[in-house]
Amino acid sequence: MSLIAIKVSESGARTVWKVSIPRGRTYRVTTYPRSEQVFVELDISRRAIPQGVATKLTPVLRKAIEAAQHAEQQRASQEPTP
Repeated sequence: MSLIAIKVSESGARTVWKVSIPRGRTYRVTTYPRSEQVFVELDISRRAIPQGVATKLTPVLRKAIEAAQHAEQQRASQEPTP
């Protein structure tokens, strides 16, 4: 399953991601620095998803976000320095 995670916004308090799943669902995932807590909601309706669904989805969403973070770090390290 190929997931796509895109960083929507970032602040010192939280980072918001949009994660698309091949079955057509897109989730808005909020992560918090130095915390394992995540908040998952449907992207379009901005409704929180049921806890049981979130429990199953969270590990998959985290992997997509980690892959996006890794790709972002690689891009940053390849940028030429002035």
